[in-house]
Amino acid sequence: MRDLRVRWALEEAGLPYRVQGVPFKNRGDLHFAHHPFGQVPWLTDGDISIFESGAILLHLGERSQTLIPSDPRGLDWAGLLRRTFALDVFACLRSGGRQRVLAYVKEAGGVRAALEHLGLPTASAHLAPARGPPQSAWC
Repeated sequence: MRDLRVRWALEEAGLPYRVQGVPFKNRGDLHFAHHPFGQVPWLTDGDISIFESGAILLHLGERSQTLIPSDPRGLDWAGLLRRTFALDVFACLRSGGRQRVLAYVKEAGGVRAALEHLGLPTASAHLAPARGPPQSAWC
């Protein structure tokens, strides 16, 4: 069932694909070469292999105008986040009600000015490199 979102996106985009089953037990080196945690799904597209369904969906979206239009005005970003990551950006965490967009800022200077006005930090978050699972997980 973990591949349902990926299959759905492939069908919606009309992209050709092939499903290959993998054993639940006795996963071999080839499986771990595609997914370092030994899970499913993963997508092989040409010479690249992508794991984690959210990353796969973003990759498919870049290949399909149906999933992610090239004109950003035609893209429902909130809907994309909701469908891809199960994140509803319009859900109010305090009341449980619905929020709506009154305006949006496209220029970085405007974002910085708004954050400063609100007394919020303006520095970018520190991004650390991804790391693999502990060595004991490979045994």
